[in-house]
Amino acid sequence: MPEHESNPPTHGLPSTLLDGCFYKRTLQLYVVDNRIGSKSSATIGAVVADRIGCAPGEWRVEARHVLEELQKTISQISGPGPVKVGVPDIAFPEFTTYFVEASVKKLTTASTSPTHLVVPANEQASLTLRVEYRTTALKLICADMPSEYRADDDDAPQVQFPKDFVPLTAARQRAHGSYTRRDCSPRPQNSPSQPGGPRNAELLVALTDLVALRPGYQMFDESRHTVLQNPDIVPIWKFIAAFLKDYCDKDISEISDRAPGKRITKRLICIALGIGETCLKQAEDGARLVGLYGAGGKCEAAKVIEELEARRDAPTGIGKIRLLRFLRDWEAAHPIPKDI
Repeated sequence: MPEHESNPPTHGLPSTLLDGCFYKRTLQLYVVDNRIGSKSSATIGAVVADRIGCAPGEWRVEARHVLEELQKTISQISGPGPVKVGVPDIAFPEFTTYFVEASVKKLTTASTSPTHLVVPANEQASLTLRVEYRTTALKLICADMPSEYRADDDDAPQVQFPKDFVPLTAARQRAHGSYTRRDCSPRPQNSPSQPGGPRNAELLVALTDLVALRPGYQMFDESRHTVLQNPDIVPIWKFIAAFLKDYCDKDISEISDRAPGKRITKRLICIALGIGETCLKQAEDGARLVGLYGAGGKCEAAKVIEELEARRDAPTGIGKIRLLRFLRDWEAAHPIPKDI
């Protein structure tokens, strides 16, 4: 592969000084977003800055330039921030060297340290970018969040709450008493009617942001108060069940520093998802039965697959309750063999 995509004019200067400087090369970016467990790639045209301190075949590119070009692609970094972005350490790739920390909206204008990134000597020039929340692991910078229930980033998916209460109040207030923003501020942390007080408010903000980041969230959100056909119900069940599996009974320190030692309960997950406990149980059971008797399941059944794909006219024969009843009846009539 040629060293450069174009031949630079020498202007009478030694080629050793000009080689690679201020000319574009194709650079493959591999973006590992550890906030949501996604991986994507993008190809950009990167301006070669220089080769200062580089080994043979290596070259340097401005870190901010890489971010600017990345944010023009479909693989751009999005979602609630602030975030930090880094590259694998040259000597120990399992470690990360972070070079920028900013809200998603300000990534392309924020200061970077170091200012330049070294592109390794490979047949295909590439860089791996690792994206994390600003604090370690999944901690969601609750300390920097405003008092309103919203993310601290103008470009983040926003969850709009009414003035005096948590959204979906009918379900959430039944599960959470009079848990409102107005109530959170003056209550002591160990209020008997609201264990955890303001700390739970921060955790709900964190969990709500995590829900909005997950693949399939828009489909889940738009399904509320809608009569769904069987093929539409299954993804909703799986979305709820997957979120429950990922976070239920996990140490809250993975989400916030404000309540160490506590664990994320089903009650908090229900509030974050905006559903009742009955709906949560139905989704968990439905996803389990689909995984068992649906396509690719250990006890795959043609009749179950046919039912999961069926579409019928409303109001007869459709709905989550009917589909779950069918699956439970099937399980009762076709118990799992002991050798599975």
